[in-house]
Amino acid sequence: QSTWGIRLDTSKMRILCVSLEFGEPLFSGNGTLTRSLVSSCLTEGHSVLIICGKWKETSESAIPDSTVPDTINLCSLQVAPVLLDSWYRTDRHCAYEQFAKGSEDIAPKVVEYAPDVVLLVDWTALLVLERLTHVLPASVAVVSYIFCLYQCLSNNSDDDIRFYKDVEDRLCDRSRSILCLCPRDARVLESRYENRVYCLYPPLRRDVYLAAQTWSPPQSWSQHRRYFACVVRLHPQKNVDLFIEIVTRLESFLRESGITPLLCGSSVDPPYSSRIKSRLIQIFPESVIKDFLSPAELCELFQKTLLNFHPALYEAYGMTVAEAAAFEAPSVLHMSDIGVGDFLKPAALESFCFDFTDIESVTNQVRSLLASPSVLEEVGRNARKKSLSWEERSFGLELTRLLRDATTPCPSPVSQASNAYSNQPVEYCNGTTGRA
Repeated sequence: QSTWGIRLDTSKMRILCVSLEFGEPLFSGNGTLTRSLVSSCLTEGHSVLIICGKWKETSESAIPDSTVPDTINLCSLQVAPVLLDSWYRTDRHCAYEQFAKGSEDIAPKVVEYAPDVVLLVDWTALLVLERLTHVLPASVAVVSYIFCLYQCLSNNSDDDIRFYKDVEDRLCDRSRSILCLCPRDARVLESRYENRVYCLYPPLRRDVYLAAQTWSPPQSWSQHRRYFACVVRLHPQKNVDLFIEIVTRLESFLRESGITPLLCGSSVDPPYSSRIKSRLIQIFPESVIKDFLSPAELCELFQKTLLNFHPALYEAYGMTVAEAAAFEAPSVLHMSDIGVGDFLKPAALESFCFDFTDIESVTNQVRSLLASPSVLEEVGRNARKKSLSWEERSFGLELTRLLRDATTPCPSPVSQASNAYSNQPVEYCNGTTGRA
């Protein structure tokens, strides 16, 4: 066990963060969330050492410019990248073993840094923690952000499910506090890890928030909006085929209405991506197809979107839905198991939700929405207000409170109170609705 230095300022935490995705190029919500975590902690005055992957094919800086607020001293952030042979995946076929092995070289830096708390993002961080356990004191608090995605998808094999459940269980067993993106995941875990589970929605990332704040919505909402958009990673888990099927069924209506299908997302599964893109062009040659866009390009896209279609049947959150909302672009979601649907609530007219397993019904409902710009405008404006209410500063206050509680032997009065109700043991931290 290492010898830890004496801290003079105990009001600020030293946070060791582990996330495979942080640097460029971003390809999933994991990276976006990690950047928000880091930025939020820095803004609250804490220091961060992040162990992350760095794709060998990129020469980008290890520190993304958009991650560090202008007011933050760069000395508060240290980045320890691990060179990886592969990128664009977060499943069991990603470079998680190489990530863990490479982290062993960072052990001396971890000892020198002397973290107060370890913050792990997703299951891929587990093996890194296990490789570094020998340099961490037994008393150091571990907090994990867990996404139960792979336990819930029907296209995983039994072997896949066993693998993910095992690593997620090991991660939970090591964690003093467990953070989830949505109430569904929190309920799943709370049944086994009572009084340690919190639902903390991810915030609107800082660059998108700033762009949305400086954007002035036009007086005529629909004047420049012409896209029926689908903005997700191009992978079978995202159910993009449903979007293609709806475009196929609405092809004549879309043409008559002057509406253009738009598909945007990183191609993490090349054969699947190629097939999806080919089908869309074959059906609707004028369709717009984009790869993973920069925040500025994404913001411009959403300003021109009539309706954002999020086709997944299960999603731990769905960050692009909140980003679309920031620019008054309303979204259609599956009727259950979509995390962002608990934040942008259909009942509050902040999003639309339908049964995506009934293709004929959802096609008719999408047609009706696209023909009703006043309805889209009302929901879009409501969604923008809600989306902008939960940004990195609000998120950071809740996150650092939870991290602080994890490092404290006795929970704070707030945590004790919020976990005292046996019928509602999970605490929901979203800045607006309190406990769910």
